[in-house]
Amino acid sequence: SSAELLQTYVGDLLDYCQIRNQKASIMFQNFNLPEIIQKCAKIVEPKARDRGVTLRVKIDDDVPTTVNSDPKRLQQIMINLLSNAIKFSSRDSTVAVIALPYNEEDKSLVTISVIDKGIGIEEGNLQRLFTEFGRIRNKQSDNLNP
Repeated sequence: SSAELLQTYVGDLLDYCQIRNQKASIMFQNFNLPEIIQKCAKIVEPKARDRGVTLRVKIDDDVPTTVNSDPKRLQQIMINLLSNAIKFSSRDSTVAVIALPYNEEDKSLVTISVIDKGIGIEEGNLQRLFTEFGRIRNKQSDNLNP
């Protein structure tokens, strides 16, 4: 819902302040991964519907139900990625969330991908992507995100 999305943005801002003051922490706990993925999709679904974008979620049967990580941080990251994918996708396109198992030596990991057919990022702008308050602008992005 809109209230949940607003609450997420306020939480992101508060977390940013904690990071700036070097007081951020990660709280590992067991949680239901498919439930968190579905919750994130449900939160951004109204935004997708309003923009004429179809949202699809595919969680592979081999993805573990219970994982140990920080559910709050995962939710923040997923909502941010989904929101941007929806924002920069054209009407009648599809944004997909795909969760697949990934094994590395003795670790069971999960890869979560947000896939869209949005405008993309030119290679020359990639270094700006993770700068503080970095924003990549071009005519296409301005048209999709006035």
